[in-house]
Amino acid sequence: MENRISQTTRLDMIFDDLKAESFLSREDLDRQLRAVKDAAGMSNEPEELEKLYMLLDSARIPYERGLSVRRYEDLVNAAGLPDRDQLEEKIIRLLFEKFEGYVSPSEYMKKIVDRCANPEDHWEKDPLRLRILKQFVKYGGCLAYKTSEGCASGKTKKVVMYGGDSAIRRYLSGKSKAEGIRFRSFTDQADLLEDDIFDLLNVDDIRSMVKSGVISTAKGKDQIKDRRKKYGLLKLADDLAGGHFRTQGATKKGLYLFALVYNMTYVYPDGLGTIVDPDTDIEINLFEKYYGNNLMRFLNESGDDSSQNGEFDLNPTGQGINYKNFAEMIYLYYISKGRMEDDDYTPEKIQDKIRRSDEMITRIRNRQAGKPVPEDRDRDMASSVTVYFRNLAQPDTGRTGSIFQRSEKEFEEFLIRHYDCNVLVSAGPVPVFRSPLLADTDQTAAKREYDALIEDLLFELRSAAAEEKDDDGYGYADACAGYEKSCFTAEGEERNLSENDQQLLRSCSYGLYFEDPVAFSEDRLRRVCAGEKSYSDRKFRNFCNLLKAANRYMVPQGHWGGKVSALFVQDAEYLTRTDMLVAFYYYFNASYGEDSLWTWTSYADFLRDFRDLIDPKLEAAHYQPLNGRNIFDMLVAFSSYMHLTMIG
Repeated sequence: MENRISQTTRLDMIFDDLKAESFLSREDLDRQLRAVKDAAGMSNEPEELEKLYMLLDSARIPYERGLSVRRYEDLVNAAGLPDRDQLEEKIIRLLFEKFEGYVSPSEYMKKIVDRCANPEDHWEKDPLRLRILKQFVKYGGCLAYKTSEGCASGKTKKVVMYGGDSAIRRYLSGKSKAEGIRFRSFTDQADLLEDDIFDLLNVDDIRSMVKSGVISTAKGKDQIKDRRKKYGLLKLADDLAGGHFRTQGATKKGLYLFALVYNMTYVYPDGLGTIVDPDTDIEINLFEKYYGNNLMRFLNESGDDSSQNGEFDLNPTGQGINYKNFAEMIYLYYISKGRMEDDDYTPEKIQDKIRRSDEMITRIRNRQAGKPVPEDRDRDMASSVTVYFRNLAQPDTGRTGSIFQRSEKEFEEFLIRHYDCNVLVSAGPVPVFRSPLLADTDQTAAKREYDALIEDLLFELRSAAAEEKDDDGYGYADACAGYEKSCFTAEGEERNLSENDQQLLRSCSYGLYFEDPVAFSEDRLRRVCAGEKSYSDRKFRNFCNLLKAANRYMVPQGHWGGKVSALFVQDAEYLTRTDMLVAFYYYFNASYGEDSLWTWTSYADFLRDFRDLIDPKLEAAHYQPLNGRNIFDMLVAFSSYMHLTMIG
């Protein structure tokens, strides 16, 4: 418990640590002192003095009101405030220091495993991926089971959820024979697994054939993909340990199965109320912390060819649990059955949950194949579909209570009547289905919020263009030419952006404040960071990679035709929380303009305003609110503050 609290506190306090800093330069105070002098004896003198007092407070310079300007100049001179260059270097050092506070998904995963593992297994010294694999093997039965579903009377069939169980059985049989014991079961002999079993995932031989021209690049990629599928359970353990997020719902499925084998929990009733266990809750630990929109994963995935061929999901939506998805609700149904006591933490009971959940998903998938959305779905939903379904999963809400409190039969029938369960791609002798985790993944609410945000941004950009033409002579008349014909209708339906609006959005291209290639060259970054006690070449390289990875979303990319892709999302399916943050970043900066020194007396004041505006938008889109644990959130908020208070 102590480790969890100290880690969470360290991360949650990162925003607060920055709020305690003063980010004023000597030039800021000198400029205001000149303004006070110029206003002497004029009607605006009291206003300029108040601005000076605000800056003195923010800079933590003790003073008294009513002193002479010369006395205030002496106080400023004695304070030793940094100049602009020194302040920028202070910011670099501060970011470099805070960088250590953010851990990668793999580090989060280790903490979850440490907390949720059965201490009687004594696997804590094993590599993380091996610990996870052993858990799947012992408590999940290799994620394979026998079922009578769809079989003739008295018959059963084996269902293998991930490839690799046969290879694991051969491996354990060989180990058992070498030690002079008889192979009994996965459950009994998972201890015999060693990290060398992951050698089955090695694809160096395929890469060598591609490099030597024996096979084509395309064929090589197909063979790599086939090998990883053949040993899917090994790859799942390796992905979860390394923070590799796969597309098409693969990672989400793995997370739910991980939660089952590690006996994790969801909100559940205890007879007196409800309990959320922060150490084992799936939403807190796996979706907010691990699967959240954390750019630290780029440090793990850079250079992996899988990230370039669409196999990895480098930018999860940030949605977390999709309460509209029937398969996710089935997994939560079995996870929410209450925290089993230690003496009930048995492979047999956990494997039974896995079997039952997979059987129910398959039954509903087959039963609802090709069928339309049920009519009961729209009943009692009010204005928000997602909120309606989220409430269904909470204990004691509304007239129905939590659907998780129903019997299995009642729960299954409820899903069929109220959820979109059709994942059929094509019918035929062998029907083709997409992953059940992809059912009902539309982001209508998120797209509506995003569209409104882009409209707000365009309004600010048009207003700015009305005041001053740029170097190309683009001004008010051009900016307003397409104003009446907005890019979105009142109902949020898409229209093509006018050329004028596209040009305005393309002007949003300056990116993160501390990724300015002129102001912050790599040599300058290294010189400044090298003075820190925690400096190492590896940490510095990761720090630079992180800034570049974050900035990748903020600046134009060539394959997007020289525009910031986050500002041109047309399809709700591809919208992410990161896109929302990028759009808000440019909107917030545009709405306040470049001379915002007097708007906030401190970073704390700024952050309060920033959060008050962005959080309602994120929550309305059903994304996670601004979070100090997310380094992208911190970079965007802090960059906005520096952009508004230091540029100009």
